[in-house]
Amino acid sequence: MRLVKYWKSILWTVIVFVLSSVSGNDLNKIPTFDIPHLDKIVHFVMYFVLSFFLFIDFTKRDNIKTTIVFYILLFSFLYGVSMEFMQEYVFEKRSASIFDTLANLSGSIVSILLLTIFYKMDIRFNLWKK
Repeated sequence: MRLVKYWKSILWTVIVFVLSSVSGNDLNKIPTFDIPHLDKIVHFVMYFVLSFFLFIDFTKRDNIKTTIVFYILLFSFLYGVSMEFMQEYVFEKRSASIFDTLANLSGSIVSILLLTIFYKMDIRFNLWKK
């Protein structure tokens, strides 16, 4: 199995790691809009995209298996939980939050549901392997 064909999933997993490990001091320097719960939206989007790439990389257009979907959700969930633990105990000036974990899981679930619905509606994106 060549890892190159999974480059999107691997790259995005690394991006999520880097974004999750940024010091709290550095985060405070980034100008943001005054959007309530912006951090939860960011968590949702990061794990939405992660699950999207995993789904595209590990499923086939004509054969979406429930077990693969389960493993994608399990990986996303466990990865999100591990990032939260690392934010609490490893990364500088970061803290864990159950609400971040829920935002992560919500992003993953919504991504998988939308892709499954698109599949069932026969909407083609030329993203799936043939």
